[in-house]
Amino acid sequence: MTSPTDRKFVIQFDRLDDNYNQYQDVEQYFQAIISLFKVVYFINQTFRQKQINNSKIIVYIRSDIFNELSSRDAESARWDDYRFLINWAILNRDDWDNPLLLQMINKRIESSLSNHITFNNLFDDVDLKNSKGKKLDVFKYIIEKTFHRPRDIIQFCKYIQEEVNDTNKLYFRTIKNAEKKYSFWLVKKEISNEINPILRNVEPVFELLKLLGARSFSLSDFHSRYRSVKDIKMESEKLAMFLYDVGIFQNVEIIKSYPRQVRIRSIIRNAGKFDRNMKIRIHEGVWQGLNA
Repeated sequence: MTSPTDRKFVIQFDRLDDNYNQYQDVEQYFQAIISLFKVVYFINQTFRQKQINNSKIIVYIRSDIFNELSSRDAESARWDDYRFLINWAILNRDDWDNPLLLQMINKRIESSLSNHITFNNLFDDVDLKNSKGKKLDVFKYIIEKTFHRPRDIIQFCKYIQEEVNDTNKLYFRTIKNAEKKYSFWLVKKEISNEINPILRNVEPVFELLKLLGARSFSLSDFHSRYRSVKDIKMESEKLAMFLYDVGIFQNVEIIKSYPRQVRIRSIIRNAGKFDRNMKIRIHEGVWQGLNA
């Protein structure tokens, strides 16, 4: 039998972002989270000092919320040494070889179906081709429409399942119809929930995004369009950086080669901040959701 001193104890704080956008005073929410982090840090440090190695307190928080804390508390940098960032994004070309995100989805499928069917097995016979007639990998296709998060892929798959149930077919049009539903969910549910506490009124921002269009544009183009929209509660330059930080904006670089190549930098896949000298483009899934 395990003695009490050998047992491991973990206290976990989760779902701290539930109803995040419902707070009347979002600053009070941030200060409450900062206070929680300080208490947890103090207790965990006490455990270390007393060499209590079988007990720990863990706090789970969205990365965008965590990033907001650093601008409000100068001491938050000391938490970095004890932070574990879960990043599902596919960062490099080599990451497409059995990525962690795909492994996670396969685990979810196996748990739901109680067999060894994988994501790729489900879409083996789907004839998904691009405009040049080249067959596309369904997982890669879906990933480019998302923010590289498990819940994005799962939600997309749910809409595919709805389409299959309605039509009893699984082919190119099934994926495209599901994509429209997913993109609408991404903008109206996920993104609205994430940016609303900071911007409060998201509709003028969505109006601005529609005015900017699907093609790449410069920062000066953004400032010009910004002036034509009323009721945006954030200064223009700060808004551009904020939209990049939440994944809506991507930096774009056109490579002069044949065929022409487009290099995309985003907060999802790159560590750097918004580059105001580069062209900007709205995330493809976001653009489709705005016009769904």
